[in-house]
Amino acid sequence: MSEPTASAPQPEGKKRQRVSIACLACRGRRMRCDGQQPICGSCVRRGTQCEFQHAENKRRSDRPPSKKYVESLQARIRLLEAQVVSLGSQPPMTLPETQSIEPEGAELDESTGDEQDPLAELTGLVGRLNVIEDGQVHYFGSQSSYNLVREPIREADPHEPSLRLQRQGIAAAAQLGKLVTISDDMQNHLLDIYWRWQNPWNYVIHKGTFLRSFKGEDGGKYCSPLLLSAIFAISARYSDRPELRSDPNDPNTAGDAFCEHAKILLLYESEAPTITTVQAACLLALRIMSDGKEALGWLYSGNATRMAHNLGLNLDCSKFVTSGLLSEDEADTRKVTWWGCYVVDKLFSLGLGRPSSTPKSSITCPKPSIDNEEEYTPWKPTPGGAFDDSTLGVHSHISSTAHHVSETYTIACEAMDMIYAINSKLSPREIEDIVTKADVELQSHYRALPSYLRLPSSPKVPMLPHICLFHIQYHAHLILLHRPLMRKRKSRRSVSKSASSPEDTSSLADDEYANEHMATCRHSAAEIARLLRVYKQQYTLRRIPIAAVHLCFSAVIIHLIDARPSNPKRQLAIHHLQTCIDALRDLRTAWCAWSDRALRAIQLLAREWYHCDDVSQLQHVNNPNRGGAREAGYVSLGDLAMSAGGVAAGGQLMGPPVASPGAAVESTMGNTGREQAVAEGDPLAFLFDASMPDQYTDTLVREWLAESGYDDMLNMGNQ
Repeated sequence: MSEPTASAPQPEGKKRQRVSIACLACRGRRMRCDGQQPICGSCVRRGTQCEFQHAENKRRSDRPPSKKYVESLQARIRLLEAQVVSLGSQPPMTLPETQSIEPEGAELDESTGDEQDPLAELTGLVGRLNVIEDGQVHYFGSQSSYNLVREPIREADPHEPSLRLQRQGIAAAAQLGKLVTISDDMQNHLLDIYWRWQNPWNYVIHKGTFLRSFKGEDGGKYCSPLLLSAIFAISARYSDRPELRSDPNDPNTAGDAFCEHAKILLLYESEAPTITTVQAACLLALRIMSDGKEALGWLYSGNATRMAHNLGLNLDCSKFVTSGLLSEDEADTRKVTWWGCYVVDKLFSLGLGRPSSTPKSSITCPKPSIDNEEEYTPWKPTPGGAFDDSTLGVHSHISSTAHHVSETYTIACEAMDMIYAINSKLSPREIEDIVTKADVELQSHYRALPSYLRLPSSPKVPMLPHICLFHIQYHAHLILLHRPLMRKRKSRRSVSKSASSPEDTSSLADDEYANEHMATCRHSAAEIARLLRVYKQQYTLRRIPIAAVHLCFSAVIIHLIDARPSNPKRQLAIHHLQTCIDALRDLRTAWCAWSDRALRAIQLLAREWYHCDDVSQLQHVNNPNRGGAREAGYVSLGDLAMSAGGVAAGGQLMGPPVASPGAAVESTMGNTGREQAVAEGDPLAFLFDASMPDQYTDTLVREWLAESGYDDMLNMGNQ
């Protein structure tokens, strides 16, 4: 094999090319660097680690911001200026001096001195962590009177209650015939898969403390039979070994035995949960979603967050470290577990369109510190991948990836919790203000990413899989953030001003949904399709985490809307749509039922909107005029919206009911309400209702009722 061009000698007489950024290794040795990425020529020859830190290069720190970032800032400025004008005639809203409140109790107080003022404790606004009779650290808020009680430190083993329950759970599993044992070889195989593919994305287990417990160094404090079973249950979905299947001929049964075993153990351990119980519940919630058991997955996700709050994982425990009650490793394990649980909760909240259990106001736990072992251990793909181990032996950056994943969820979900609230009374201007503010914050964070977390300049440059998925997640956030405002009308004048050429002006003017929010959704959906192609080319989609199903589905909705015949760029939208659908089909191997559900929902939407039984038929849907749509065999999206809410005469399933507009829906539409929009033939009037982010679920329920023979219930709902 020929040596990389980076190490090839320069031709005589040719001046060495200067580069603006040298890698860290060359910079440390004060050597010239050719700037080749991902590995420069000098590092190839020396066999050393090669990394580029763009953020540290001051010559590029003043580079101009991107066009998208400038547009987001301009939109934010316009909204703030409008608010200043509208508030100019109103008196300033200030609290009288008598209403000022001192921030008493703003700090957690775990001191054990006797000179505390009882009244100060009673009026404090923040609770405290406390060690109670089971030996575990628990949290009681200031509303609870138990917050005032300080339990004395006990000499008993704090792990005895959990160990006793573990033994009871194992005995029960054995009695029910659900006890599972595996060989050391299979155990190592599943753990290796977990550390390579699952934990770098859903960073919920601190590997260092887990392995020490796994080796028996601390009595198994951070490695329990329940946690091992949960790890094996989800790792088996990534494996092709038939021994891991309940039915050797059915890949969909991989890990079922471990999952059933873990359910029994979790039932017992929930009585006295520990950190490993929280971690196991998170993994089981994700694993169960692969079976399509969305209700049970949602339940386990909620159990995980409830147990995490019970243990006070959401709180800063630095005072316990200072007092010696917790070690640094224990504190880091708590942080990793909390933020991993936080991300799982947000995944379920966004994927199912339901309230989150982890509001920002309840969190004081800082992000985990950088774990050198996790951060700088070289990540290598499973043998047999598209790239050999030497090419991808770069630092894994698991800790920093997890930090930025949770940070983007915090920014995006705080805004979405407000705009998607069912009882939201926000005006159109307030919704847009929230969206643009969050958009600017997200883009600022995205622009400040360190070089090793950025997208490479070429799709041929290898990219770590969890970093690729992080970028997919970022664009899915933008879609869900801007989606409620996609149908905001834009005047032809503003459309013309936003176009960069006469050709762009005509295409945008022909598009009735040409506004900055639709443009953001289109761009992000196209980026998701592109990144899925890159991921598939470099790794295949066989071992991508289950979160990819929801992220991919978010992009599909945008591409499906853009596949309408009136869109001048529909062929490109159909191309991206096919990419995402192919990806969902690939995901069926690991995440069978959940991916199948998304594919079924897409099929139903295509049938409702375009009367196509298969998405591939969209190519053959002609561009109808408004008067002859029905004669041409095409039902307009407006017609579908007007007839939504039941089953048509021909048995065609229709969309959700649209007869009764809610306040949040009217505010999102911004003018006369949903009925007028439906009468004008606007599909987004019912699809992108901010108060109902998962509209397809209604159709799935109706289909299930019809297939199950409950036609009378359907008829009752239509009366």
